[in-house]
Amino acid sequence: QALVKRISMVRPQIEKAAHATRLAVFGDSLAVDLAKALERFYAEDPNLVVIGQGVGSSGFVRADYFDWDKAIGEQIAANSFDLAIVIMGINDRQDIGSYKALSEPWNAAYQARIADFLGQLRAARKPVIWVGLPPMAKGEYSTAMTQISNIQKLASFSGGAEFLDIYERFLGEDGKYSSY
Repeated sequence: QALVKRISMVRPQIEKAAHATRLAVFGDSLAVDLAKALERFYAEDPNLVVIGQGVGSSGFVRADYFDWDKAIGEQIAANSFDLAIVIMGINDRQDIGSYKALSEPWNAAYQARIADFLGQLRAARKPVIWVGLPPMAKGEYSTAMTQISNIQKLASFSGGAEFLDIYERFLGEDGKYSSY
């Protein structure tokens, strides 16, 4: 009986059109989750394919761990997507070289890294939607994510990307973090 119920909950696979728009979701673990949600949302749309390109624990600070400039260059060269969504930053509250995290020199270096990333997408004429960061449960961490998201917003505007601010959608009625 449980198996029958489980099978009935599975949606049938819809064959995607040969020339469906390929939407790639780039970023850290938030991108992994966003790609899964978009795959479910567009599961029955034959004209949109969601391609998850999220890499957990990645970001713009530690290119030695994962190099997003190299990765986006490879994806552009392979022409693997038509539209990019980016959500990243929860791992970026770290020093960049000798620059203390979230200091003025750090802010400039971080914005330059985002500009390089977006510059490749802009040169390739790939539309980009940059999703801002949500609030976090811990106050100090949430403040840092807000600062990082503000830098991303500025870089998005100057880099030709659309910026989607989701912060307020994750606040409770009291104006504070909400897990729902």
